[in-house]
Amino acid sequence: MCQGAGLYNNTSSMHYRALHENKDNTECGPRPGEKSQIDEDLVSMVIEDTQPYSIVEDKGFKRFVKSLNPTYVLPSKKLLPSQCTGTTTIK
Repeated sequence: MCQGAGLYNNTSSMHYRALHENKDNTECGPRPGEKSQIDEDLVSMVIEDTQPYSIVEDKGFKRFVKSLNPTYVLPSKKLLPSQCTGTTTIK
Protein backbone atom coordinates (compact mmCIF):
# COMPACT_ATOMS: atom_id res chain seq x y z
CA MET A 1 0.00 0.00 0.00
CA CYS A 2 2.77 2.47 0.89
CA GLN A 3 4.94 1.98 -2.22
CA GLY A 4 4.31 4.76 -4.65
CA ALA A 5 1.72 6.40 -2.42
CA GLY A 6 3.52 9.72 -2.82
CA LEU A 7 2.51 9.78 -6.48
CA TYR A 8 -1.13 10.52 -5.74
CA ASN A 9 -2.82 13.48 -4.10
CA ASN A 10 -5.15 11.59 -1.76
CA THR A 11 -5.28 10.06 1.71
CA SER A 12 -2.81 7.37 0.67
CA SER A 13 -0.19 9.98 -0.12
CA MET A 14 -0.98 11.78 3.12
CA HIS A 15 -0.40 8.47 4.95
CA TYR A 16 2.89 7.97 3.12
CA ARG A 17 4.16 11.47 3.84
CA ALA A 18 3.06 11.44 7.48
CA LEU A 19 4.60 8.07 8.31
CA HIS A 20 7.52 7.71 5.94
CA GLU A 21 8.80 11.16 5.06
CA ASN A 22 8.71 12.53 8.61
CA LYS A 23 12.22 11.79 9.84
CA ASP A 24 11.18 12.64 13.43
CA ASN A 25 8.60 9.83 13.39
CA THR A 26 10.78 7.01 14.72
CA GLU A 27 8.20 5.52 17.08
CA CYS A 28 5.40 3.13 16.33
CA GLY A 29 2.63 2.97 18.87
CA PRO A 30 1.85 5.00 21.96
CA ARG A 31 4.55 6.42 24.19
CA PRO A 32 5.04 4.79 27.62
CA GLY A 33 2.10 5.56 29.88
CA GLU A 34 0.04 7.01 27.04
CA LYS A 35 -2.23 3.97 26.64
CA SER A 36 -3.04 3.82 30.34
CA GLN A 37 -3.83 7.56 30.34
CA ILE A 38 -6.09 7.20 27.30
CA ASP A 39 -7.79 4.17 28.90
CA GLU A 40 -8.39 6.18 32.07
CA ASP A 41 -9.79 9.11 30.07
CA LEU A 42 -12.06 6.69 28.20
CA VAL A 43 -13.41 5.27 31.47
CA SER A 44 -13.98 8.81 32.77
CA MET A 45 -15.93 9.67 29.60
CA VAL A 46 -18.04 6.51 29.87
CA ILE A 47 -18.90 7.33 33.49
CA GLU A 48 -19.49 11.05 32.98
CA ASP A 49 -21.65 10.62 29.89
CA THR A 50 -23.35 7.44 31.16
CA GLN A 51 -22.30 5.54 28.06
CA PRO A 52 -22.53 1.75 27.90
CA TYR A 53 -19.26 -0.20 27.93
CA SER A 54 -20.25 -1.50 24.49
CA ILE A 55 -19.45 1.93 23.01
CA VAL A 56 -15.95 0.55 22.36
CA GLU A 57 -17.52 -1.88 19.85
CA ASP A 58 -19.44 0.77 17.87
CA LYS A 59 -18.10 1.15 14.32
CA GLY A 60 -18.36 4.93 14.37
CA PHE A 61 -16.61 5.21 17.73
CA LYS A 62 -13.80 2.92 16.56
CA ARG A 63 -13.38 5.00 13.40
CA PHE A 64 -13.34 8.22 15.44
CA VAL A 65 -10.72 6.90 17.88
CA LYS A 66 -8.57 5.61 15.02
CA SER A 67 -8.67 9.06 13.40
CA LEU A 68 -7.36 10.60 16.62
CA ASN A 69 -4.70 7.98 17.34
CA PRO A 70 -4.22 5.19 14.79
CA THR A 71 -1.93 3.23 17.14
CA TYR A 72 -4.30 3.16 20.12
CA VAL A 73 -6.01 -0.18 20.74
CA LEU A 74 -9.38 0.13 22.44
CA PRO A 75 -9.97 -2.17 25.41
CA SER A 76 -12.82 -4.65 25.02
CA LYS A 77 -16.16 -3.96 26.67
CA LYS A 78 -15.34 -6.76 29.13
CA LEU A 79 -11.95 -5.27 29.99
CA LEU A 80 -13.15 -1.65 30.21
CA PRO A 81 -14.68 -1.92 33.73
CA SER A 82 -11.38 -3.26 35.07
CA GLN A 83 -9.67 -0.09 33.80
CA CYS A 84 -11.67 1.86 36.38
CA THR A 85 -9.43 2.44 39.36
CA GLY A 86 -10.11 4.11 42.67
CA THR A 87 -8.34 7.16 41.24
CA THR A 88 -10.54 7.48 38.14
CA THR A 89 -12.10 10.93 38.23
CA ILE A 90 -14.58 12.85 36.17
CA LYS A 91 -12.82 15.76 34.50
